[in-house]
Amino acid sequence: MKITLHLDKSLEENAGIYFDKAKKAKKKLEGLKEAMDMTEKKLKKLEKRKVMEKEKKPSPKKEWYEKFRWMLTSKGSLVVGGRDATTNDILIKKHMEPDDTVFHADIAGSPFCLLKSEKPSPKEKEETAVFCAINSKAFSLGLSTSEVYAVKPDQIGFSAPAGEYMQKGSFMINGKKEYFNPELEFAAGLLEDGRVMCGPLTAVEKNCQHLIRLRSGDRKKSDIVRLIQNRFDKHSGFEIAQEQVMSVLPPGSFSEER
Repeated sequence: MKITLHLDKSLEENAGIYFDKAKKAKKKLEGLKEAMDMTEKKLKKLEKRKVMEKEKKPSPKKEWYEKFRWMLTSKGSLVVGGRDATTNDILIKKHMEPDDTVFHADIAGSPFCLLKSEKPSPKEKEETAVFCAINSKAFSLGLSTSEVYAVKPDQIGFSAPAGEYMQKGSFMINGKKEYFNPELEFAAGLLEDGRVMCGPLTAVEKNCQHLIRLRSGDRKKSDIVRLIQNRFDKHSGFEIAQEQVMSVLPPGSFSEER
């Protein structure tokens, strides 16, 4: 090691110069070590993220009813509802079967909903009534309850009386109706296959692993979509897309129930 002595300085002054240089070198070494530690931590995080992404389970194949609004009752029966006049029309004309029960909220701007169960229980009917109500205009208006009726397929008329006009997605209802008056409280939950389902609390609790309770409020739908996506994505092995969450939530503004 080469040491340069300054002849115009004392031994103590020369020693001080090298002491200062040693301190600066030590600081640089400490800074380098800190930078290396930070880089190593970042690399570990990236590696962990890559492993998690590889472990993400693929999204299940889409079923026919996912073009509509849908849910599963607490007994596992399928409920399918229209999104608009066109899908109401398609649902009733192409997918309604003799054993179905048909639901509609007693308000303009309601979906027609099919409860696909040969012998539905009273609880399933109540759950379907909630589902129909939250996906109707009643929810976006901020109502706390909404009247919903149920009929059988043979009570649905496809043509208007002579001299009257029936809009697309609308149908004549004949005979006695069974009425319900559900509260517009519900939940979004994550099914075992990674799909997000929205419906009454009893049905979501029965079918889903994770859930968030919701009702009408003052938070934008986009905010609730991100909340659901982040929470479900964090607690599951699935990559939850915002589009999927958006498609199952009713139109309107929300609040989360604690």
